[in-house]
Amino acid sequence: MAIFNILRSELGGSFERKNCLDLFSGSGALGLTALKEGAENLVCIDSSFASCQSIKENAQNLHLSQQVKTIKSDVFKFKTDQTFDLIFADPPYKIETENINKLLGLITNWLSENGLLVLELRANSVFEQNYQNLKLISSRAYGDSGIWLWQKV
Repeated sequence: MAIFNILRSELGGSFERKNCLDLFSGSGALGLTALKEGAENLVCIDSSFASCQSIKENAQNLHLSQQVKTIKSDVFKFKTDQTFDLIFADPPYKIETENINKLLGLITNWLSENGLLVLELRANSVFEQNYQNLKLISSRAYGDSGIWLWQKV
């Protein structure tokens, strides 16, 4: 996965002791891959019951269930006081610009100092590239997909 090649470079090759959040989780592939790479724990948020069941089954099949918490919730209604070192956000490609900016606003509260945000959207998405205390450190297009990587400063 291109995302993990980028992250290995930014993290100095280590995911150890990373506390991860996977938003719009789907199957949980991004967050579960982070766990397989050495991350400590993972919280997955998805509004679909089927997706949450899929995440739980995938975690069990990978023997990672003890490290995964799955929450069925609309990401925009999710509340937590916890902060995360690494956040993955892979919203539906049809997400509106105003909701991307709203999502970035929420994430700044959930991201720990120097934490990383990986946002995957349609490559031609238009939104605020420099957002509050997030510093854009990488953006790349892979076909129709775009990957943006920010660090909280």
